[in-house]
Amino acid sequence: DLEHGLETAREWFGSTLASYVNGEARTHGQTFDVTSPVDTSLTLCTVESATTDDVDDAVAAAKAASHRWASTPWQDRIALLRQVGDLICERSNELAALMSMEVGKNRLEALGDVEEAAVFFRYYSDQMEKNDGFDVPMDKISDSETTRSVMRPYGVWGVVGPFNFPMALAAGPAAGALAAGNT
Repeated sequence: DLEHGLETAREWFGSTLASYVNGEARTHGQTFDVTSPVDTSLTLCTVESATTDDVDDAVAAAKAASHRWASTPWQDRIALLRQVGDLICERSNELAALMSMEVGKNRLEALGDVEEAAVFFRYYSDQMEKNDGFDVPMDKISDSETTRSVMRPYGVWGVVGPFNFPMALAAGPAAGALAAGNT
């Protein structure tokens, strides 16, 4: 329940959170405290800002991984993305509690935002499966030709989520891009 999620979230108070690039913690940016908009005397955590080099390195890491991810069969990609949706649901109480404290959402809206994030991972996975990876045969003029419409990944995508639905509106475009084979 959400009360248990609040207890878990409170255990994380005072943590220092680094930026991560390609699995590596980056701790050389400026730090700032994140306070609750509901109670500004409550410091939730300290965050290490990403530097422009961190962003450049993240784009380079995504570019380096893009061929491998794009060539991963869509069935394998969506299996992983469905696991992401499941993990979000399993941790929905903690994530909603953190969102309530960080953004100031009420409990119902925070739970809805988190659940919607999980739904996006499932939705785009379902769409890939329903449409057989978006590889669609097209009409042909003769028996000697083969034409088809195939969805192809573009490469590296960046997503900037807004504050008002921080998890759902970041998860939606990220899940769609990942399902399609983008990094």
